Amino acid sequence: MRRFVDFCIIPSSYEDEILDRLIRISRLLDISLIGISFCQLKQNQIDRIIMKFNEAGIDIAKRLDITPKTRIELLKELRKNRRIYEIICVNCNNTEVSIVASRDRRVDLVSIGQKMTLRSIRKAINRISNKHLEIRMSEILTSTNSKINVFRKLYEEISIAKYNKVPIILSSGAKNSFMMRSPRDMAALGIFLGLDKIEALNSVSKNPLSIIKENRKKLSNRWIAEGVEIYRVPKK
Repeated sequence: MRRFVDFCIIPSSYEDEILDRLIRISRLLDISLIGISFCQLKQNQIDRIIMKFNEAGIDIAKRLDITPKTRIELLKELRKNRRIYEIICVNCNNTEVSIVASRDRRVDLVSIGQKMTLRSIRKAINRISNKHLEIRMSEILTSTNSKINVFRKLYEEISIAKYNKVPIILSSGAKNSFMMRSPRDMAALGIFLGLDKIEALNSVSKNPLSIIKENRKKLSNRWIAEGVEIYRVPKK
């Protein structure tokens, strides 16, 4: 049985009323794990929010979304935050940032900015290796471009990603409970944009779950380096 995920929620506010609505809708939509973007919150505030969702039976992944303008800015953010957050997504608005983000192992997800040209999109996705491309449904709702152009851009992103065997994650990118969508609805839109049924379902279940499983292992006290972990033998 599949576990479904919404890997990107960016709350407009972290007040209890907003969080309670997110919890209620998540349970109605059968979402078992949510990636919440925490911005400028102290660790005790983050812990309180995570506990609130956990008590409702919803797993939370700590997520950081960064939109660097330069290579130096990106590397600075990665050095500062990689050991703090379970998910790091880089929103790419220029080719320089997309090239660095696509190569750096500290980056989990890459998303393509709305202002990127089709040529830049092709160049960015062609260079992605060992990470996922995130497609956010909120782009359809919030973009100032015509819906035809938005769908064309998303279709192009998915087509290039599939050609280069880059795994895709579909998420809502919701700022409030009204923008949330069920994982199966997001998968259906993925099929409309060019994914097959299995790819679409994996984009809201298997793909994001594989990232969080691997990153939680790396952030644990047992992990030393790639392929090296500490195992303690129980005392007899």
